Amino acid sequence: MSDSIAVEPKDMRKGVLSHCESLRIAEQARPYGMYRFNPNCKPTYWASAFVALTRYLFGDLDDLTDEQRCQWLEYLREGQDERTGLYIDPVFKSEERISEQHTDELLFWHSSTFILTAVDILGGKPKHPIPKVHDILTPEKMERMLENLPWDVTPWVAGNWTYDIGCLVGHDYRVTGDSANLEAMDAFFRWHEQRQNPETGWWDLVGGFPLTHQQYGGYHTLMVYWMFDREVPRPEAMIDSSLSLQTDEGHFGGGCCPDMDCIDAAVSLARQYNTRMKEVTASMEKALPWLLQQRVPDGGFIDTPEGRDEFGWQQCKCEPGEADPCSDFFRGFSVALCAEVVEGTGLEKLPWRHHGSYGHGVRPKNLLT
Repeated sequence: MSDSIAVEPKDMRKGVLSHCESLRIAEQARPYGMYRFNPNCKPTYWASAFVALTRYLFGDLDDLTDEQRCQWLEYLREGQDERTGLYIDPVFKSEERISEQHTDELLFWHSSTFILTAVDILGGKPKHPIPKVHDILTPEKMERMLENLPWDVTPWVAGNWTYDIGCLVGHDYRVTGDSANLEAMDAFFRWHEQRQNPETGWWDLVGGFPLTHQQYGGYHTLMVYWMFDREVPRPEAMIDSSLSLQTDEGHFGGGCCPDMDCIDAAVSLARQYNTRMKEVTASMEKALPWLLQQRVPDGGFIDTPEGRDEFGWQQCKCEPGEADPCSDFFRGFSVALCAEVVEGTGLEKLPWRHHGSYGHGVRPKNLLT
């Protein structure tokens, strides 16, 4: 396998971290930790979060000085809106939103999950509770919220919502310690287990959506199971669905998100439940060369050759062939997962911390060793 991996692991790590640093606003008057999605974008809390997650993933946050860590943490904590508990970035403008599927509200919920995770890995806690989720902290209200998600648009968009709901309820619990959060999440999991597609392992309430849409949405729900350390229902079906989407080129959809969705589901569930390891290893041997080819020479990772606009936001846009911090994180995360099961690459020697860098800092307990 090692002969097919034309990359020096330390050089890859150095290139990705160098790309991250190139996106930092370095003026002396600004706090440390202000990053942008590309050199032409304004700094955003979301870009800052992606860089924090990437640097943590590659084992780089230990090199921060106490002052840098403090400034970065306070920059992110101060950005939280007290009324909602979300991050409503002042540079966001509705007229700059490119996507119609990703509404303003979903963008604020989704970006907040990443930003609050960055606060967590930098060693802090949210400055405020998350009042936005307080209206769903009963079993009945949680079930109603889930029923009313845009399942008719696509399970992919609905799955983004389920991830945000679970993650933000979890973050709110860290601040409030209110047992109502846990009772609502018990209802969250019961609701999903009653509606799971036994063949694919994922969720398609309307019916008729392709496996790709079920997979890319369902993976987000799977992460909520890991966040709350819940037993995953039908893991073999999830693994089989994930592997079935691999193309002859080695990818699972080609973009950094679809590839990671399938790779994380397959590798983590195979290890967690000690099942399908032979098939998963063979699949990751095929996937790894593809992933490594998605890196700009001496730099970071790209999403697709066509470029990227994260969640349809103009301030999270990059041009064709341009690396971005979201792809740095998702592609790097995928490489780290492959390195768990593919031997002979040297990648496993990097100081990965991927099992603590997604969700809200929690991964399956038996994967943390």
